Amino acid sequence: MLISIAGLLQGNEDKIRYAIGECENLFLLCDNGENDGQGFYSDGTYIFHTRHTMNGTYGFAFLSKAVNFAILLNGSEFAFSDEKKKRLVEWFIKGIIPFVNYGVFSRMVCGREPDLVEEIAKSAVILAMSVMEIANEDKKKKIAFRTFFVFVAIIIFTLIAVVSLR
Repeated sequence: MLISIAGLLQGNEDKIRYAIGECENLFLLCDNGENDGQGFYSDGTYIFHTRHTMNGTYGFAFLSKAVNFAILLNGSEFAFSDEKKKRLVEWFIKGIIPFVNYGVFSRMVCGREPDLVEEIAKSAVILAMSVMEIANEDKKKKIAFRTFFVFVAIIIFTLIAVVSLR
């Protein structure tokens, strides 16, 4: 993705095309052994380091960069296909939202970052706003409904923490 951003800044269309072509395999589902089984699966699981579920770390990082990249390229000749946008939206719905509860991200899918569960949950709400930019109307409603409650929980738990400090 960095090469394509450099290509955008330099106005180098060949570099942009090359970089986008190199990213094609990242959009493949890993259910059938694609990408050596590392990446997103159809059920929303993100496997990395051979067998570890890492939705809250590597999966989240990849998804946030890919969604922002899709937004950046939207409307250009290099825009993501509808199928790729749909896949990013589905990965968010299946691979991120289910792990955010009571204002925190589930520790079991945060790999080496189990102490960042609150920050990841807050980032998930922010990412939801970006995902809705590439989602169809039906999916926007689903994302808005699910993340609204996460947002409310974050506010409530933050208020409780502030009050308890007094």
